[in-house]
Amino acid sequence: MAVVVAKQALDLHTSTLNQHIAAHYIQSGRLNTRLTLLKETYKERGDLLIAALDEHLGDAITYNRPEGGMFLWCHLADDVNAAELLKYCIEEKVVFVPGEVFFAQDPERNSLRLSYSMLSASNAGKAAQRIARALARYRQDLQSK
Repeated sequence: MAVVVAKQALDLHTSTLNQHIAAHYIQSGRLNTRLTLLKETYKERGDLLIAALDEHLGDAITYNRPEGGMFLWCHLADDVNAAELLKYCIEEKVVFVPGEVFFAQDPERNSLRLSYSMLSASNAGKAAQRIARALARYRQDLQSK
C-alpha cells in the first residue's frame, strides 16, 4: 500500500527537479531559438507529406493544411473505414491513428491522423505509396464481398 501512495504522490505533479530544469532552460533564452528551428522543421516535413499524398493518392484523400504542429488531419471517401484500412497499412509497414479515437461521439470513421514529426524526404514518398497500395487492396476486398 505504501508503494501505491508514493506513486499517487508522484503522479500529482511533475517532479520538482524536472520543473527546475525546465525553468532554467526557459530562463537561458535558448527556448525561442529551438522553437524557431522546430517550426521550420515541422513545416518542411508537413509540406513533404502533403506533396507525397498529392502525388500518390490524389483525390482519394483530403486534408487540412495545418498552420503548425506535427500532424495532418485527413479524410478518405465516406465508404472507407480508417480502422479497417489500418490493418492493410500495417501489412504495408506504415501506420496512422484512425480519427475515430479522437471523437467523444459520432466519430468520422473515414478520418485519420498522420504524423510527420519524424518524417524524412525519402520516407514521405514511401509512406504515401504504401497507403495508396493499402487503400487499393482495401477497396478491392470491399468490392469482392
